Amino acid sequence: MSPPLSRHNRILALTCIAVLVAVIYSNTLHSSWQLDDMPNILQNKALHLHSLDLDSLRRTLFASPSGSHGLHRPVACLSLALNWYFGQNNVTGYHLVNIFIHICTAFLLFLVVLKLYDSPRLRGGKTAENYYTALLAAVLWAANPVNVQAVTYIVQRMASLAALFYVWGILNYARARMEKQRLKQYLAFSLTLVCFAAAVMSKENAITFPIAILLIELIFFQSNKNGLWRTGKYLLPLCLLSVLLIFSIMPINIGNLLDYSHRSFSLQNRLLTEPRIIVYYLSLLFYPVPARLSLLHDIQISTSLFHPFTTILAIGFLAVLGGYSLLTYKKNPIFSFAVLFFLLNHLVESTVLPLELIFEHRNYLPALFLFWPLAVIFVRGITYYRARRPSISILLAVLLTACIISSGLWTYQRNAAWKTEFSLWFDVIKKYPDLARPYQLMGVLFARTGKDKLAKKYYLLSLTKKTQTPGRSRHLVYNNLGALYLKEGKYDQAQQAFQRALDAMPGDAKSYFNLIQTLLKKGDYGETERLADLAMKMKTHRKDADLLKIKGFVLLKTGHAGEAIPYLRAARFAAPGAADIYLNLASALVKSGQYARARLLLAKATEKFGVQLRFLLLQVDNEVRHKKRQAAEALALKIFTLYDLPAIQHALVEKPDNIAPDPALVRPVLNRVYEQQVKGMNLDP
Repeated sequence: MSPPLSRHNRILALTCIAVLVAVIYSNTLHSSWQLDDMPNILQNKALHLHSLDLDSLRRTLFASPSGSHGLHRPVACLSLALNWYFGQNNVTGYHLVNIFIHICTAFLLFLVVLKLYDSPRLRGGKTAENYYTALLAAVLWAANPVNVQAVTYIVQRMASLAALFYVWGILNYARARMEKQRLKQYLAFSLTLVCFAAAVMSKENAITFPIAILLIELIFFQSNKNGLWRTGKYLLPLCLLSVLLIFSIMPINIGNLLDYSHRSFSLQNRLLTEPRIIVYYLSLLFYPVPARLSLLHDIQISTSLFHPFTTILAIGFLAVLGGYSLLTYKKNPIFSFAVLFFLLNHLVESTVLPLELIFEHRNYLPALFLFWPLAVIFVRGITYYRARRPSISILLAVLLTACIISSGLWTYQRNAAWKTEFSLWFDVIKKYPDLARPYQLMGVLFARTGKDKLAKKYYLLSLTKKTQTPGRSRHLVYNNLGALYLKEGKYDQAQQAFQRALDAMPGDAKSYFNLIQTLLKKGDYGETERLADLAMKMKTHRKDADLLKIKGFVLLKTGHAGEAIPYLRAARFAAPGAADIYLNLASALVKSGQYARARLLLAKATEKFGVQLRFLLLQVDNEVRHKKRQAAEALALKIFTLYDLPAIQHALVEKPDNIAPDPALVRPVLNRVYEQQVKGMNLDP
């Protein structure tokens, strides 16, 4: 066994890694929020921690953006919630933590490689050579530009935290296997279990950890005569913990596990395509020039073993690579482990699950040990040729330096693309100009920033580009175009766009609602009611609050207040936080003569949503109809103390898509009260 690593050498290694990472990621501290950051962090109220009490902290563990009630990557979510507590939506704090995690993971990788050199299979090497090899393996991984997506993309902290605890768990396992003292051995293995649980509760792909430990045991420790016994003794608790995490702590909906209904490819397509993608990942990792890196990639889906022909070549290559690694693990333990670890950790996200086909951040964990064999070649080559052929040793050193500098510069350059949402999508368009999705998202960005003309341009451009989901793509684009036309008051064009969206995805609730809203704006109540009825006949839309509200609104607008009440009550039950539903229901009660119920409902609405002008005006309407003159005048006086004349006049104007109190009843009361305050003023237009 090598002598213990001195504190000085550990600090030196940590300093080298930390300085390198800090420099190459120094231009990311103000990089903006991107894509999944919005639903997972900015819009995820459960993560917005404002107090450090136990109840608040506990809620962050269930902060699923989908609203499900189970645990959702609780370790990662807790870290993001703490970021929110200390800095709210300021991106700098999040980036600092992500960079810190990357530094820690790289340093732990260094310690793991160094520790494995003390295993029975690798024991006996030179201490200095082992040290520099471990440091180089960690540096090459830390500086690789492919990791940018896992470090600079804030929400991918889930992936980087999983890798951090994963490699920390491996380190503790290696320590447990080599520890002589029983107490320290049990302590190290207990920490292994804790790290495994933390890794899975950061991101579920860390569930491969027990198999990785089995690989480590077989490749690095099986020369020990007690190896088989130790393997079983250590792996049994890991397997039991895996079952607990899958079926208890991290519940999985088995029914949706292989549901490809929302994808443009089948399970067979995915299994045929992923080998090509894994080979492509390897090419990116070893030749990571920024021009090849992108948030999206244009990947042709494999439909058979020979279409495209590279499918069978990729499957053959991976089979040979994996088979060779398994057969030669005793002779080439480092190479075999690096390859098998890489393939193992692509099993979750690159096989049967119906995920998107390709993302660069999926290599963060699998690539951890991939540069260890390369580091061995460089360090041994430089050492071997130093005395024999100094020129070759110098050449290798220069080449190695160039590799590290190039990786660092490319990482820094790649980070620049993540500076803003616009820069990120312009980067994708530049590299893949024929893909529809970046044009769609550029349109969304321009619309969000008020540049509607440019938004429409990019939406229309996207319709001419390539997409694997043409129906869904057209649905998205036409809905967004319709929203822009609706905003501009171009109701005919909006109606046409929403109808095309509905044609692209028949039965879609959002398209129905948008089309109905447009018809409401036009005052076409007959067609509005027909579409609302049609939508509500569909099982999935039957209890949709928006459709129930619209049906009730149309009945109210066309003089059928009594018939509107059941629909509006059902809408209020489905969406208790919608103030306009309260207003419409109260108006229906008023117009159907149910004054006491209307008064009670408006009081509840005021308590729930606060004092609002439209509630007060409807209350005046209700009291006038109920012959309560004094109450009506008291409410009118309250209105004048809270609101100015333009606001009151505006609220009394009824439009096709809103309900206003009856001006013939309300204006005389307001005029009378107002004339008592200022002579000669009149509310009549």
